[in-house]
This record gives sequence, structure tokens and C-alpha cells, in this order.
Amino acid sequence: MASSSITGKEVENRDELISLDEEEVEVLRIPTGRAEEVAIDTRWCLVGKLLTGRVSDFNVFQNMMAFLWKPGMGMYVKELNPNLFLFQFYHEIDIQLVIDGSPWTYDWKPFIFTRLKEGDNPRLVEINHLDMWVQLHNLQPGNMTLSVVTTLGNFIGTFIESDPNNFVGVWRDFLRVRVRINVIKPIKRRMKVSTDNASWYWANFKYEKLPTFCFICGIIGHSERFCPRLFLKPLHLQEKPYTLELRASLQRRHSTFGAQWLRRPYKEDIRGVNEEDMTLHVNNNGIFFYSTITTIIDSKRRRPDSSEEGNVGPQGKAYSGNTDDMEQDMVGLPKKGFWRVLVSRPA
Repeated sequence: MASSSITGKEVENRDELISLDEEEVEVLRIPTGRAEEVAIDTRWCLVGKLLTGRVSDFNVFQNMMAFLWKPGMGMYVKELNPNLFLFQFYHEIDIQLVIDGSPWTYDWKPFIFTRLKEGDNPRLVEINHLDMWVQLHNLQPGNMTLSVVTTLGNFIGTFIESDPNNFVGVWRDFLRVRVRINVIKPIKRRMKVSTDNASWYWANFKYEKLPTFCFICGIIGHSERFCPRLFLKPLHLQEKPYTLELRASLQRRHSTFGAQWLRRPYKEDIRGVNEEDMTLHVNNNGIFFYSTITTIIDSKRRRPDSSEEGNVGPQGKAYSGNTDDMEQDMVGLPKKGFWRVLVSRPA
């Protein structure tokens, strides 16, 4: 009886070894060149996730994102993982409007995404960047060129485009550049710009629609309360180099009751090439270079002749200088006296 029992165990062990050997030996060989699988159309697909937290209700989430984006041809949303979503659009315009409108937030949390490429596995693609507009402040005259804007954009992140209105008009307080920011790294506050005469100044950055970020480490997605570096020092010794000054204020809408007498400036013909410790050198001829790079990029700008002949009114009329003629052109304004204009501002 004991002998048969031992033999039975040996047989069981032998069977287990055989089954394991089969798993190691057997291989499914798929011939190349046979594309029997139905190809997935990834032309208009995005894969995204919340930078922090998770979506508690998928149905509410997909309805809210559809309401925010309002795709004209509709969209389809699929939950791949608890915090990973696939968005399929049905026209290039709809998906491009979503990309251009970044950054987006859901439930006060940053929503980051990337566009799928042909052959990408939506569950394996890296999602760690955010596209946003950045304002470049304190640039001195002579440095407001496309070349400088491009270089500063690549310093902040990855340059995408320059605002078409950057070089339209007589003077701008700041220039705008759209960049792709790595959310794993701290955001940049400023960059040192130097000129030929060995002087330098800071070009400061302000981010439009900047989500929650940490005042301690400068990383987007969490506040200082949840920063891992908060516990490295006592609270009274904790340094906070990042402030709310990095968040650009929203531009107010201006009244237009005097628009009929205002003129638009001419467009300039601009031509150029498309760690805070690094310095951008700019000379008087518009040539700039890094202190650590020997390659020099030349940027030139041409201005059209701004000379105008005669005094021309806002609607192309040449005034004779007579006050009555000018007052008659202003329909509804009395020749004597003045109007009281009341302007109401929203609370």
C-alpha cells in the first residue's frame, strides 16, 4: 500500500514537469506579411488621463468632457484603465480644436493627453506633457524678435508656435509663445538675457491658465501641502521660490464705444529663424547665442516704411482742419457741450 502511494506521487510530479516543459517549448509562430487583424483608425485619437487623482464616475466624466469640447462631428470615449481614457474624434477640426485649447481641467485637476500615432498602443504611450501659452515679460527693445521668442520657448519647454500678433503694432508689454511643458520637471521662472556691452537682465515668464502648482518644487499637479520636499526641512526654514506671479492674469474686455475713430496698426514684416543659469546673449545686430554654444544664429527684422502723407481720418477722409467738419463727421455728437458716458463694469 505504501509502495503504490509513493509511485502515485512520482507520477504526479512527472506530469507537472511535463506540463511546464510544454509551456517553455511550445511557440506560436505567426507568419509575417499577413495582416488579418482589423486595423484601428488612429488618425483622430487622443489618449489622456488626470495628472492627479482619478475619475470617480466615468459617465459624468465623458459627458463633461463632451460638453467642454463640443465636437461638431461627435466623439467616442473608452475607459482603458481606471485613469486612462481613449478619445476618438471623427474630423481633424474637432481634434485640433481640443489640442489648441489646452490646458484643460476636470474637477480642478489638470487633464493631460497625447495624440496617438499609427501603430501606438494606447495603454503604453507616455503622457507627461502639457501645451500652454506663456507670456514673455521685460524683454528690452531690440530683443523682441522671433528668434529670441523661439529660443526662450525652447528654454521653457519645447517651442510650438509664436503668437501671430506678437509683432503687430507699435509696442507690446509682453510677447506670447506656445510651448510643450514636461509636467515631471519644475516650471521655469525666468532666463538671463545679456547683450554685447556685458549687461544683462531677466526675462520673466507668466503662464496662462496655469493649473495648481507647488510653491516649493515648482511642479504642476500638486500644492505645497502635498509636496514630498515639505518634510525635508522645518516649516520656518522652508523656501518657496515659486509664487503666484507665475500665473498670468486674465485680460479684461475693453469697451468699444469709440471704435469707429480708432485705427489698427500696420503689420510688420518680420523675418527670422524658426537653466535659469543659462544666459542668452544678444548683440546690437540681432545675433544671439548661448554662452555654452558656439553656434550663432542670425535674426534680422525688416520694417516697412512707416511714413504717411497728409492727415487721414479713421475712415480714409482727409480733414481740412476745420473743427465744424470734424464735428459733422461724428454723427450724433453736438457741436457745443459734451456727452456724459456711463460705463458699467461687471462685478
